Amino acid sequence: MRVITAHDLKDWIDKGDPLLIVDIRDADEFEDVRIKGSVNYPRLEFDKHIADIPFDIPVVLLCKYGKKSEQINLNLRADHKHKNTYSLLGGLFEWSREIDKSMVIW
Repeated sequence: MRVITAHDLKDWIDKGDPLLIVDIRDADEFEDVRIKGSVNYPRLEFDKHIADIPFDIPVVLLCKYGKKSEQINLNLRADHKHKNTYSLLGGLFEWSREIDKSMVIW
């Protein structure tokens, strides 16, 4: 399992290197609060988006607390042979505590 901390993700974003941030929460949760530049592939519809996950750039998956995104990450790595995927440790909750304190996570 590969994870990334909120601070390391912030560093990647600030560097401006190619990166895909995938939020797997439900669409209504994503609309309420999200990391700028992230895309929403809801967990229950994730299989429809497998082909949209690139192999050539880092992909960071996130959910509210990081547990569901860990499962998606394991699936991508084991079943679809992705090697450059990460789960955000502590999810959006940790991001809101460490990076963007203005976020309100319900």
